[in-house]
Amino acid sequence: MGCVSPYLNLKFLISSPFTLGIGTVAALIGLCYSEMVKVGPTSTNLGNDIAMPHAWPLRAIDFLIKLSPGTMWDVFDADALLQEGAAIAGLSPDLFSPLVVESISKFCDSLKSDNVELNWAGRKNLHFIITSGLSQYLLVHHHAKHNPKVTEVKLNKPLIVAGLPRSGTTHLHRLLSEVTDDSMPIPLWQHFFPRVPRALEGTLEKWLGGDLPRRMLMHVNFFAWKFVANQYGMDSVHMVRPDLPDECHFSLRMSGACVLLWNLAPVFEYSDWLLDPKASKAHVQHAYETYRLSLQLLQAEDPHRRFVLKSPDHTGNIGILRKVIPESVVVVTHRDPSKTSLSYCSLNTRMQAAGCHNLNWRRSIQQVLKKDSRDAEVMMEYCRKKDDPNIYHVSYKQLLSEPIRLVKDIGDTLQIPMEDDMELKLQTYMISHGQHAHGKHLYSYEGMEVKEEDFDRAFSAYKTFFQRYL
Repeated sequence: MGCVSPYLNLKFLISSPFTLGIGTVAALIGLCYSEMVKVGPTSTNLGNDIAMPHAWPLRAIDFLIKLSPGTMWDVFDADALLQEGAAIAGLSPDLFSPLVVESISKFCDSLKSDNVELNWAGRKNLHFIITSGLSQYLLVHHHAKHNPKVTEVKLNKPLIVAGLPRSGTTHLHRLLSEVTDDSMPIPLWQHFFPRVPRALEGTLEKWLGGDLPRRMLMHVNFFAWKFVANQYGMDSVHMVRPDLPDECHFSLRMSGACVLLWNLAPVFEYSDWLLDPKASKAHVQHAYETYRLSLQLLQAEDPHRRFVLKSPDHTGNIGILRKVIPESVVVVTHRDPSKTSLSYCSLNTRMQAAGCHNLNWRRSIQQVLKKDSRDAEVMMEYCRKKDDPNIYHVSYKQLLSEPIRLVKDIGDTLQIPMEDDMELKLQTYMISHGQHAHGKHLYSYEGMEVKEEDFDRAFSAYKTFFQRYL
């Protein structure tokens, strides 16, 4: 039998239907990936930016899902969300506090009454955030119930960064996380999964070891969202990664009363409910109590380290935060609130647009201004009525111009030990994570069809009260 030419083998391999099919699929996946990783540019015209259609692979997924029977990732049914959260935890839904049930019901009712039209990405993201949060709520409380000494764990003076959104809270938080001698920042994946989900227990956790299963689960879900959010320039506006220290509101979401859900969907009734202390105070306090419990679980594993945390949400809940976590030391950042609120209007509207088919973005902007002005008033009134020695105010201008000196001052004033090579670490970090390192966020009053004087009027009292930091 004669030898077969290598050329003929290669020709057969290339021309075989199986190989052509694999090659076509690989090429299609590569093309989809290249389209979805593109970061959309930001401009000062917000309406034009969010009117841009998603990349064609995202639209194709939406089309195919519409053809499928049934509804995937249903977030309009509160009972179904509670049942699924309990199933993920492997526990009974009867264990949910009535406050949690009411919070989730308020959110779902708002989705329906506000006629929110979510696209597939918006449904999937919200479904993951809510059901994973509900499962963690049950797991955290279940563990504490069967290990009652957890509730007696003392928190080691957690350092918490607060301030109005876009006032430098993220930058300062990550700087402090880099250099405090005993720091224990909480990365995004750990906010989502302080406890190991039941589905990852046993064999998978044993094979992969430690926190790797939770990190992998977070990466898969995060990058699915990132592909969509990038269409609206999210990395330029607010850079987030699963392994970087991140917002406390991802932990506060466990109880269902959290601004995060408003950030992702234009649920105006739910937002108004959250902003009404008479209606939602007990629910928000329960969210903080659950958060404290998750911190105690982590502190029990390493009692000598200090949490470094942050969230702009704390600004409007400063009284509840200090009541539930009295051991905390809070650093509040201050920047001209007219500018921070305008920036936050852009960020919040882009996040909502990523998950919706249609968005009344002008109404969303007005709701952000309402929320920010209310939070500014809450912080101002708290500081006016109470001389709290555990609250330290800093200037955004100094954070930009003298970050090393500011961090050193915080450490000296609050008696927080800093690492010996603090300056080198800060300089190294800022080279790769400085302002505009991931793109420039553009926005303007004209581009959002609002008037500067309306913002100045909303924050006039705050500007007067905190003038020395602005």
